[in-house]
Amino acid sequence: MIVITKSFEMRLYQEASGKVPVLEWLKDFNKEDRKVIDRDIKYTQYSWPWKMPLIKPLGDGLMEIRITLKDK
Repeated sequence: MIVITKSFEMRLYQEASGKVPVLEWLKDFNKEDRKVIDRDIKYTQYSWPWKMPLIKPLGDGLMEIRITLKDK
């Protein structure tokens, strides 16, 4: 059996100063929530086809990752 794995490049918004706002935002989550976020991002990066409700295409190749956390 042949398994073909396709990975997708993930790019995070970076300000001219070099700051990556989403990385600062992620620091506000507890360890359990960060694990869920990490799992869903890895799924998006290494899985195909993507499916709703986790992934929503926004157009021009831009995708929204919709992560559900407990008590949020």
